[in-house]
Amino acid sequence: MTVNCISAFPSPIISFSVPEYSLIRDETIDRIYELRETTESVKLSNAGGWQSPKQPPSPKLLFKSVDSIMSQLLTEELQYSVGNVWYNINTPGSFNHKHTHPSCDLAAVFYVKVPEGDCGKIEIENPNYFNQVRLLDAMNPKIKEDMIAFTSMWFPPVEGTGLIFPSNLTHRVSENNTQEDRISISWNMSINC
Repeated sequence: MTVNCISAFPSPIISFSVPEYSLIRDETIDRIYELRETTESVKLSNAGGWQSPKQPPSPKLLFKSVDSIMSQLLTEELQYSVGNVWYNINTPGSFNHKHTHPSCDLAAVFYVKVPEGDCGKIEIENPNYFNQVRLLDAMNPKIKEDMIAFTSMWFPPVEGTGLIFPSNLTHRVSENNTQEDRISISWNMSINC
């Protein structure tokens, strides 16, 4: 007998890269560090490190790529808007607690500066984990892998790349175990029906 498992209710997680990011990398890093010098850190999910208050969508090259991604993801009738944008500097030893992003549809992160080594991965939890914990833990590993039915997924940061995912997915960032800062840009998006 053949077992046919259907992954019925997936959560889309979009990974992307920004072409020509290297052209704006150093300028973006400098601008974020300059803002940190004059701005107190916001305390939300961050444990240590620095998080900026709300910023305008910048750099333009990044959000031009986001426009392209969203035009491929959404139907022509639907538009989206960028809400809060903020910068993160995860200094050595800092991390982000588990959290979600209420009052929006999508959350996103883009990696500006990523040091070599274990500088902190983002973990995104399966939204069905609580209700299906025994099934997910007991499932045949081959079927689990084919369906991507894990309890969570870990994504290592890669400079010049990012993730967009539903804002209700619980996520966290593990500790930066290097001696350098990891810098990212995060933002929320709403789908305008």
